Amino acid sequence: MLAVDVAGFGDQGRSNRDRVAVRDGLYSALLSAFRACGIPWEACHHEDRGDGVLVLAPPDVVKALFTEVLPDALLAEVRGHNAGRGAAERMRLRVAVHAGEVQFDDHGVVGVAVNHTFRLLDAPPVKAALGESAAPLVLVVSDWFHDEVVRHSPASEPDAFRRVRFTVKETTGTAWVRVPGEPRPPDNGAVPRQLPAHTPRFSGRHVELDALDVLLHDTPTAVIDGMAGVGKTALALHWAHRNAGHFPDGQLYVNLRGVDPISAPLLPAEAVRGFLDALGVPPDSIPVDLHAQAALYRSRVATRRMLIVLDNAADAEHVRPLLPGGDSPSRVVVTSRDRLTSLVTEEGAHPVPLAVPDDEEAEALLALRLGGQRAAAEPEAVRLLVERCARLPLALAVTAARAGAARHVPLRALADELGDEQDRLDVLDAGDPRTSLRAVFSWSCRTLSAPAARLFRLLGVAPGPDTGLHAAASLIGADVSSTRRVAAELTRAHLLEEHQPGRFRCHDLLRAYAAELAEEDPADRDAAVLRVLDHYLHTGFTASLAIEPFRHPVTLAPPVPGAVVRPIPSRRQAAAWFTTEYACVLAAVDRAATTGLDVHAWQLPWTFASYLYWYGHWRDLVACLGTAMAATRRLGDVAARAVTHRLLGNAYANLGRRDESLAELTRAATAFHEIGDVEGEAIARYSTAVVLDRFGMPAEAIDRAHEALELYRRTGNRTVEARTLSAIGWFEARLGHYDHALEQCSRALELLHALGDRQGEADTLDSMGFAKAGLGLHDEAIAYHRRAMELWRESGNDSHRAKTLTQLGDIHAAAGDVRAAREAWQQALEVFESLGDPAADDLRAKLEDG
Repeated sequence: MLAVDVAGFGDQGRSNRDRVAVRDGLYSALLSAFRACGIPWEACHHEDRGDGVLVLAPPDVVKALFTEVLPDALLAEVRGHNAGRGAAERMRLRVAVHAGEVQFDDHGVVGVAVNHTFRLLDAPPVKAALGESAAPLVLVVSDWFHDEVVRHSPASEPDAFRRVRFTVKETTGTAWVRVPGEPRPPDNGAVPRQLPAHTPRFSGRHVELDALDVLLHDTPTAVIDGMAGVGKTALALHWAHRNAGHFPDGQLYVNLRGVDPISAPLLPAEAVRGFLDALGVPPDSIPVDLHAQAALYRSRVATRRMLIVLDNAADAEHVRPLLPGGDSPSRVVVTSRDRLTSLVTEEGAHPVPLAVPDDEEAEALLALRLGGQRAAAEPEAVRLLVERCARLPLALAVTAARAGAARHVPLRALADELGDEQDRLDVLDAGDPRTSLRAVFSWSCRTLSAPAARLFRLLGVAPGPDTGLHAAASLIGADVSSTRRVAAELTRAHLLEEHQPGRFRCHDLLRAYAAELAEEDPADRDAAVLRVLDHYLHTGFTASLAIEPFRHPVTLAPPVPGAVVRPIPSRRQAAAWFTTEYACVLAAVDRAATTGLDVHAWQLPWTFASYLYWYGHWRDLVACLGTAMAATRRLGDVAARAVTHRLLGNAYANLGRRDESLAELTRAATAFHEIGDVEGEAIARYSTAVVLDRFGMPAEAIDRAHEALELYRRTGNRTVEARTLSAIGWFEARLGHYDHALEQCSRALELLHALGDRQGEADTLDSMGFAKAGLGLHDEAIAYHRRAMELWRESGNDSHRAKTLTQLGDIHAAAGDVRAAREAWQQALEVFESLGDPAADDLRAKLEDG
């Protein structure tokens, strides 16, 4: 009896049409193979099993034909079917051969022998043999069939069978497996076992280990790439030891020393010669020429199922002479700090990128090295050690070694030692060049081009957690195109990560090392800092005016040569740029203050005050303006101080800090008056009016607004004049003077529309809706608010949109539509909560009461 099963027949990747093609191919292959063997198909009993076939031959058929001729004939037919077909239509077969008694009934055939045949098909060693082979067919025969037929038949190649033990369901037994078309290598006694010892303290990396399992199937090579110290070798050796049993012909290993703090890189010729020695090739049979040696090496592994680990490769050319031929069943694992992209694109290697582990994996790894009891006693210290080692496995290993050498020292004390970023690399220096982070990092930099090495060290002084392409170009004073090429070199070397298109970041410890390198050339460092701050200042200035085109500008000095200013043509792009660069711009303010660039320290907050204000980041705005205020005092610049007072007053108002807000705005108006800046004083008084109204003092607000209006008319600035008229209309409406309010707002609306101030229009429509509601004209009021909402949404001003939603809810409530009112209030509450606006508290109370 012969049972055939199509491996993976039910895979989700196959469609029903694919399965029909496979079944057609299976029956065609069986019929042709049986004809080639001289076994009459018609004389056999056969049953379809969906994903396979059971065939029973009459007892007078010569049993040896099933192992002498049929396997190779069937293999040829399967290969013919698979040629030129897509993966889903190809078939890989498990074939089982047994003999025994059976019983026929109306439904087919039954018997212990039939059951045993199918248990052979399902035996794990049989499935593994097919999975580990490039051949599309594996043959398994029962122990009885081997003993009675195969071992007496030289044509069945009994030496090509290997004995396996298996357990499937209730059946435990012995079988014999052969992979037709995959001859065993000659036994010359040389079965190398070169894998070095691997750490027993391996933890995590489950995704990467699963990714490496592709080597057990049809993929010949895998490349593990990652930054220095991330654990590439540990991963490769752990996987290799775990799967050594899949490679019965041995394992080869070589450290190519592509990046090594002590030794020069190993030449490919030396590595090939070492492999030939391990494979038992006599010295006098080894050619002198590298190409001839490589050819001999490939021929020696051509039919062997070996695992070859090529550790620490410098680049793709370092590896190519050591790769087996394309049809070899051997598999290769390569580790490198380089991505070895050409091996992936040209040789079909499978990339396995290795990043630092996540917090959970890193804590588990450190706990494993420290010992579970010690780690469990100080969980917070373990978390802090992981954070300060930036999750880098090499740094965690060094830390664990320090902890092991000082068992009496609390882990928290070791964590505190790592608290100072400037000393962190000193603390993590174990004295051994192979585990010293500085040494390990330095050898990653050794092969960089001069522009790439310069960008790397200057990234150490770039403000913020990451760096955009234009900021990087500013650091080195180059154009964007050439900077992109230089950054690509750093990403290939895993000294830099492009975590978003056009945005780059370093691992924290690499960044600390880069900052140390930047100290070696203070002049270059300081010039780079000035260029990148100018990039943020001038790009931010452009973006600020895109968000609020009618704001009172400040005068900037021209950008220094080499600073790249990114064009920002629209409000949407400006908001996107500020959102992306948010952390970097905040860090730029601090960097400007600490490096003595006080003009940048106060002008940078001005550039993004509009964004922070309109998008609700008021606490960050207050913090930055505090830094700016200190800078203006050091400069003795009254005008700069006046601007900063005004910005602080507005920010405090949005945080509900009325007295501080009014005090800052009074200081601003006074300072502007002292220097004769009429428009500046007008803006300060207008802002005061807005704040007074915000805190329930509309009558006082009208007085300040009229003062501002008079000043604006002296400047000829029609936009702010119109906005002030609108504000007066709002204040009048707040006092219940609705007709007067509508008169003022109508004049303002006409002027704002002519000037193209869409936000000013929205604000005015909002006020008019409030006035209409006050007159009891609810439908008209709702219409005005809805028009205002469209303009706020168009401008992306969520804060003011939420205020309009609140008023819209109030109008619905006054009109008796409670459901519509609650819906508007709920939408407003969600916006206020996302912005951290104190107005959320009042709205929440309103919803609870209603």
